[in-house]
Amino acid sequence: MASTARRFDPEEALRPALRAIPKYAALEDLDAVARQYGVDPATVVKIDGNENPYGPSPKAIEALRGDYQPHRYGDAGQRRLRAAISKHLDVPADAVVCGSGSDEIIDLLFRLFIGDGDRIVTASPTFGMYAFDAALHGGEVVDVPLLEGWAFDYEGLEAAARESKAVFIPSPNNPTGNTLPVALVERLLGTGTLVVVDEAYIEFSQTPSLARRAPSEPGLVVLRTLSKWGGLAGLRFGYGVMHPQVADLLMRTK
Repeated sequence: MASTARRFDPEEALRPALRAIPKYAALEDLDAVARQYGVDPATVVKIDGNENPYGPSPKAIEALRGDYQPHRYGDAGQRRLRAAISKHLDVPADAVVCGSGSDEIIDLLFRLFIGDGDRIVTASPTFGMYAFDAALHGGEVVDVPLLEGWAFDYEGLEAAARESKAVFIPSPNNPTGNTLPVALVERLLGTGTLVVVDEAYIEFSQTPSLARRAPSEPGLVVLRTLSKWGGLAGLRFGYGVMHPQVADLLMRTK
Protein backbone atom coordinates (compact mmCIF):
# COMPACT_ATOMS: atom_id res chain seq x y z
CA MET A 1 0.00 0.00 0.00
CA ALA A 2 1.51 3.31 -1.05
CA SER A 3 2.17 5.80 1.70
CA THR A 4 0.67 9.27 1.48
CA ALA A 5 3.25 11.91 0.58
CA ARG A 6 3.67 14.60 3.19
CA ARG A 7 5.77 17.75 3.18
CA PHE A 8 7.48 19.42 6.08
CA ASP A 9 5.41 22.28 7.55
CA PRO A 10 7.65 24.74 9.43
CA GLU A 11 4.73 26.42 11.19
CA GLU A 12 3.39 23.08 12.42
CA ALA A 13 6.82 21.93 13.60
CA LEU A 14 7.59 25.19 15.39
CA ARG A 15 7.98 24.94 19.14
CA PRO A 16 4.73 26.14 20.79
CA ALA A 17 6.57 28.76 22.84
CA LEU A 18 7.77 30.46 19.64
CA ARG A 19 4.49 30.68 17.75
CA ALA A 20 3.48 33.98 19.34
CA ILE A 21 6.80 35.74 18.68
CA PRO A 22 6.27 38.66 16.27
CA LYS A 23 8.11 38.82 12.96
CA TYR A 24 11.58 40.33 13.11
CA ALA A 25 11.60 44.03 12.17
CA ALA A 26 15.12 44.95 11.08
CA LEU A 27 16.41 48.51 11.22
CA GLU A 28 16.41 50.21 7.83
CA ASP A 29 19.87 50.90 6.43
CA LEU A 30 20.99 54.33 5.22
CA ASP A 31 20.29 53.61 1.56
CA ALA A 32 16.75 52.43 2.28
CA VAL A 33 16.01 55.53 4.37
CA ALA A 34 17.45 57.78 1.65
CA ARG A 35 15.29 56.11 -1.00
CA GLN A 36 12.20 56.42 1.17
CA TYR A 37 12.60 60.19 1.54
CA GLY A 38 14.28 60.87 -1.80
CA VAL A 39 17.46 62.34 -0.32
CA ASP A 40 21.21 61.81 -0.61
CA PRO A 41 22.36 59.01 1.78
CA ALA A 42 25.17 61.33 2.93
CA THR A 43 22.57 63.72 4.39
CA VAL A 44 20.78 61.10 6.50
CA VAL A 45 21.26 61.37 10.26
CA LYS A 46 20.26 57.92 11.52
CA ILE A 47 19.88 57.51 15.28
CA ASP A 48 17.42 54.62 15.70
CA GLY A 49 20.21 52.07 16.16
CA ASN A 50 22.28 54.17 18.59
CA GLU A 51 25.25 53.88 16.23
CA ASN A 52 28.32 56.05 16.73
CA PRO A 53 28.20 58.55 13.82
CA TYR A 54 31.93 59.30 14.09
CA GLY A 55 33.03 55.73 13.42
CA PRO A 56 35.99 53.89 14.95
CA SER A 57 39.41 55.19 15.85
CA PRO A 58 41.91 55.38 12.95
CA LYS A 59 44.02 52.92 14.95
CA ALA A 60 41.15 50.42 14.89
CA ILE A 61 40.79 50.80 11.14
CA GLU A 62 44.53 50.33 10.69
CA ALA A 63 44.46 47.19 12.83
CA LEU A 64 41.66 45.74 10.70
CA ARG A 65 43.74 46.37 7.59
CA GLY A 66 46.76 44.67 9.13
CA ASP A 67 47.28 40.95 9.59
CA TYR A 68 43.60 39.98 9.56
CA GLN A 69 43.25 36.62 7.77
CA PRO A 70 39.58 35.99 6.93
CA HIS A 71 40.38 32.59 5.41
CA ARG A 72 41.48 31.26 8.83
CA TYR A 73 39.22 30.18 11.66
CA GLY A 74 39.69 32.30 14.75
CA ASP A 75 40.97 30.97 18.06
CA ALA A 76 37.98 29.27 19.67
CA GLY A 77 39.55 29.89 23.06
CA GLN A 78 39.70 33.64 22.34
CA ARG A 79 43.07 33.75 24.12
CA ARG A 80 44.59 36.91 22.62
CA LEU A 81 41.30 38.77 22.71
CA ARG A 82 40.51 37.82 26.30
CA ALA A 83 44.05 38.78 27.32
CA ALA A 84 43.67 42.21 25.69
CA ILE A 85 40.35 42.86 27.45
CA SER A 86 41.86 41.57 30.69
CA LYS A 87 44.59 44.19 30.43
CA HIS A 88 42.16 46.95 29.42
CA LEU A 89 39.76 46.36 32.33
CA ASP A 90 42.22 44.97 34.87
CA VAL A 91 40.26 41.73 35.29
CA PRO A 92 41.37 38.08 34.97
CA ALA A 93 41.37 36.78 31.40
CA ASP A 94 39.42 33.69 32.43
CA ALA A 95 36.60 35.97 33.60
CA VAL A 96 36.01 37.29 30.06
CA VAL A 97 33.86 35.74 27.33
CA CYS A 98 33.61 37.35 23.89
CA GLY A 99 30.67 37.02 21.55
CA SER A 100 29.06 38.14 18.33
CA GLY A 101 27.73 41.26 19.98
CA SER A 102 26.63 41.25 23.61
CA ASP A 103 23.42 39.71 22.24
CA GLU A 104 25.25 36.39 21.97
CA ILE A 105 26.35 36.60 25.61
CA ILE A 106 22.74 37.29 26.60
CA ASP A 107 21.60 34.27 24.57
CA LEU A 108 24.25 32.06 26.17
CA LEU A 109 23.11 33.11 29.65
CA PHE A 110 19.55 32.17 28.75
CA ARG A 111 20.73 28.89 27.25
CA LEU A 112 22.47 28.04 30.52
CA PHE A 113 20.09 29.30 33.16
CA ILE A 114 16.60 30.02 31.80
CA GLY A 115 14.20 27.26 30.80
CA ASP A 116 10.47 26.70 30.37
CA GLY A 117 8.53 28.67 32.96
CA ASP A 118 11.56 30.35 34.52
CA ARG A 119 11.16 34.04 35.26
CA ILE A 120 13.43 36.97 34.52
CA VAL A 121 13.05 40.51 35.84
CA THR A 122 13.29 43.69 33.77
CA ALA A 123 12.60 47.37 34.51
CA SER A 124 10.81 49.04 31.61
CA PRO A 125 11.39 51.03 29.54
CA THR A 126 14.43 48.93 28.72
CA PHE A 127 16.36 47.08 26.00
CA GLY A 128 14.02 44.70 24.19
CA MET A 129 16.45 41.80 23.72
CA TYR A 130 15.92 40.44 27.25
CA ALA A 131 12.20 39.81 26.72
CA PHE A 132 12.86 38.45 23.23
CA ASP A 133 15.36 35.89 24.53
CA ALA A 134 13.01 34.97 27.36
CA ALA A 135 10.34 34.11 24.79
CA LEU A 136 12.81 32.08 22.73
CA HIS A 137 13.72 29.95 25.73
CA GLY A 138 10.24 29.54 27.17
CA GLY A 139 10.82 31.97 30.02
CA GLU A 140 8.49 34.56 31.50
CA VAL A 141 9.17 38.26 32.04
CA VAL A 142 8.29 39.98 35.30
CA ASP A 143 8.48 43.68 34.53
CA VAL A 144 8.95 46.19 37.35
CA PRO A 145 8.54 49.57 35.61
CA LEU A 146 10.65 52.56 36.54
CA LEU A 147 9.00 55.05 38.87
CA GLU A 148 8.46 58.77 38.38
CA GLY A 149 11.66 60.49 37.28
CA TRP A 150 12.94 57.14 35.95
CA ALA A 151 13.84 55.96 39.46
CA PHE A 152 14.28 52.25 40.11
CA ASP A 153 11.66 50.54 42.27
CA TYR A 154 13.98 49.01 44.90
CA GLU A 155 11.30 47.07 46.77
CA GLY A 156 9.54 45.89 43.62
CA LEU A 157 12.74 44.70 41.95
CA GLU A 158 14.00 42.94 45.06
CA ALA A 159 10.69 41.15 45.62
CA ALA A 160 10.50 40.06 41.97
CA ALA A 161 14.12 38.90 41.99
CA ARG A 162 13.46 36.54 44.89
CA GLU A 163 10.94 34.68 42.72
CA SER A 164 13.02 34.72 39.52
CA LYS A 165 16.16 33.20 37.98
CA ALA A 166 17.77 36.42 36.67
CA VAL A 167 17.53 40.21 36.57
CA PHE A 168 18.54 42.11 33.41
CA ILE A 169 19.14 45.87 33.72
CA PRO A 170 21.21 48.19 31.51
CA SER A 171 23.40 50.76 33.27
CA PRO A 172 23.18 53.42 31.92
CA ASN A 173 19.65 52.35 31.13
CA ASN A 174 18.57 52.14 27.51
CA PRO A 175 16.69 54.40 26.77
CA THR A 176 16.46 56.59 29.90
CA GLY A 177 20.18 56.98 30.64
CA ASN A 178 20.06 56.62 34.43
CA THR A 179 22.58 54.31 36.10
CA LEU A 180 22.04 51.42 38.47
CA PRO A 181 22.78 52.43 42.09
CA VAL A 182 25.32 50.23 43.87
CA ALA A 183 22.94 49.91 46.83
CA LEU A 184 20.32 48.33 44.55
CA VAL A 185 22.91 45.99 43.03
CA GLU A 186 23.79 44.77 46.53
CA ARG A 187 20.14 44.15 47.37
CA LEU A 188 19.59 42.21 44.15
CA LEU A 189 22.71 40.10 44.66
CA GLY A 190 21.42 39.29 48.13
CA THR A 191 18.37 37.57 46.65
CA GLY A 192 20.47 34.73 45.23
CA THR A 193 19.39 35.39 41.65
CA LEU A 194 21.67 36.13 38.69
CA VAL A 195 22.14 39.88 38.17
CA VAL A 196 23.08 40.90 34.62
CA VAL A 197 24.17 44.53 34.26
CA ASP A 198 24.37 45.65 30.64
CA GLU A 199 27.02 48.36 30.42
CA ALA A 200 26.76 49.02 26.67
CA TYR A 201 26.85 52.77 27.34
CA ILE A 202 29.09 52.92 30.43
CA GLU A 203 31.80 54.87 28.57
CA PHE A 204 29.34 57.76 28.23
CA SER A 205 28.79 57.86 32.00
CA GLN A 206 30.83 59.03 34.97
CA THR A 207 29.51 56.12 37.03
CA PRO A 208 32.21 53.50 37.75
CA SER A 209 31.84 50.18 35.97
CA LEU A 210 31.00 47.01 37.88
CA ALA A 211 33.33 44.95 35.66
CA ARG A 212 36.07 44.59 38.29
CA ARG A 213 33.53 43.36 40.83
CA ALA A 214 32.12 40.62 38.60
CA PRO A 215 35.04 38.10 38.68
CA SER A 216 34.66 37.70 42.45
CA GLU A 217 30.85 37.58 42.48
CA PRO A 218 29.25 34.40 40.99
CA GLY A 219 25.86 36.09 40.74
CA LEU A 220 27.01 39.12 38.73
CA VAL A 221 27.57 39.35 34.98
CA VAL A 222 28.59 42.62 33.32
CA LEU A 223 28.03 43.04 29.59
CA ARG A 224 30.16 45.36 27.45
CA THR A 225 30.43 46.18 23.73
CA LEU A 226 32.55 48.02 21.19
CA SER A 227 29.47 48.94 19.14
CA LYS A 228 28.76 52.25 20.86
CA TRP A 229 31.81 54.13 22.14
CA GLY A 230 34.13 52.15 19.84
CA GLY A 231 32.12 52.86 16.70
CA LEU A 232 32.39 49.22 15.62
CA ALA A 233 28.71 48.20 15.48
CA GLY A 234 29.21 46.48 12.13
CA LEU A 235 31.73 44.04 13.63
CA ARG A 236 29.15 42.75 16.14
CA PHE A 237 31.67 42.51 18.97
CA GLY A 238 30.57 42.28 22.57
CA TYR A 239 31.78 40.53 25.69
CA GLY A 240 30.89 39.71 29.25
CA VAL A 241 32.85 39.86 32.49
CA MET A 242 31.85 37.34 35.13
CA HIS A 243 33.05 34.82 37.69
CA PRO A 244 35.48 32.36 36.03
CA GLN A 245 33.17 29.45 36.86
CA VAL A 246 30.32 31.11 34.95
CA ALA A 247 32.71 32.06 32.13
CA ASP A 248 33.77 28.42 31.80
CA LEU A 249 30.14 27.35 31.46
CA LEU A 250 29.55 29.93 28.72
CA MET A 251 32.68 28.89 26.83
CA ARG A 252 31.52 25.27 26.94
CA THR A 253 28.16 26.15 25.35
CA LYS A 254 29.38 28.57 22.64
